[in-house]
Amino acid sequence: MNCITPFSTPIITKHNIRKFIFISISFSILVSISVILRNNVIKTGNEKDDIRRLLSIYDKNRYDLIVQRAQQSMISVPIHVLDEVRYWNLDNHTNISESVYDLIVLKSKLPAEYYYILNDMLWTHDLFHEWGTVLLENYYKDIINTIDKDSILFAGTDLSYFGINSLSIVHNNCAFVLISQNRAADQAYLKYINSIYSNMQIPDAADLRNIAYKAHENTVGNIDDILIHATYLTAWKLFELNRDKYVFYVDEGIIMEWMFPFLRPCGLLMKLENKRIDSIGEALVNDDMLFWDIKTKLLLSNNVFYKNKPARLAYAKMRTAIAGIYIYRERYSNAERALMQALELCNDSPDANMRLLDLYLRMERFEDAQRVMSKLDDLKAIKTDMVSERIKTFRTNVMHKNQLEAAMKKDNKGTRPVNTHAAGGPG
Repeated sequence: MNCITPFSTPIITKHNIRKFIFISISFSILVSISVILRNNVIKTGNEKDDIRRLLSIYDKNRYDLIVQRAQQSMISVPIHVLDEVRYWNLDNHTNISESVYDLIVLKSKLPAEYYYILNDMLWTHDLFHEWGTVLLENYYKDIINTIDKDSILFAGTDLSYFGINSLSIVHNNCAFVLISQNRAADQAYLKYINSIYSNMQIPDAADLRNIAYKAHENTVGNIDDILIHATYLTAWKLFELNRDKYVFYVDEGIIMEWMFPFLRPCGLLMKLENKRIDSIGEALVNDDMLFWDIKTKLLLSNNVFYKNKPARLAYAKMRTAIAGIYIYRERYSNAERALMQALELCNDSPDANMRLLDLYLRMERFEDAQRVMSKLDDLKAIKTDMVSERIKTFRTNVMHKNQLEAAMKKDNKGTRPVNTHAAGGPG
């Protein structure tokens, strides 16, 4: 009888080879399952400790920055406001409205850059409490792996602006410029970001006067409409001044109309090319669809993500924003697939459902549009009587268009004379 000792060479047989393969595969499966289970565990106590640890690093950095700038400018800063934010009770956010109110009251008394630092600190705390460190860190890593060094990210959401900004500070990895595009028209904010990113060009006084004039001249409406148009023009000017030096990215916030000719999908974000692009190729579309297929499955397999409604809504909005590129390019089947991925991430996302409704109207799929409208009605997300009227208008316009096209075909075949005076034609 053959006996295998620790010092002897085992006899290689088909049976031993099969046994070795079976053990190797089983071990790999067990390792994979353990990783999945570890990722799907909802962290409780440790999660709160992680939040405190990361926020303490972030707060100290911001606190030191304010003190340093106060010393340089010889302007004192009310320390009690800093303390309120620094030592915020993470388990009790009932005083958030009081903190916001305090900042609003102080805005006129503080130099702008101090106000924005305090405001960022306040909402960063709120975001960490809402998301937790696990999901925020994963999101941060995805963004860092997407964005090139020396880039500018137009951040239109709390998630990208406060989340990425704070974690870049915590991990000492501020390799790109982060701009809140919603604040772009605020001259004080432009001064603030210029003090942080000195190499970036910002619109000068003449540019801002010209932007203000155009916003007033081209906008018929209230002050909010004028500010929105000014933001639109300022964001374009920032892009125009810096596009040869920086690579631009956009998150799912406010995608301005001027951006669409330059945009293409890029992971969780969209990339602004420095020149207009005629089309987006099939390879890029396929990569985008595959990325989101994999990302959606990974996210939904994670219990931490699945049970976090703000996170699900945020990722659905990211996918919905990218679907807007396909709608602009009239790639409606790609847009529909992207929106279905968004709804898989969060079925009751108002943004995804509204964009899908708009897509079905464009495609003249009125029954599908009606179905989505009924769903939105159940969600109480919109005033469905207004949407219902819009569907009726679309139906009427399409009917008139079809009648006109049928009449033109008959005219071209010579079945009846063309009446040039019909429908207000030239006399």
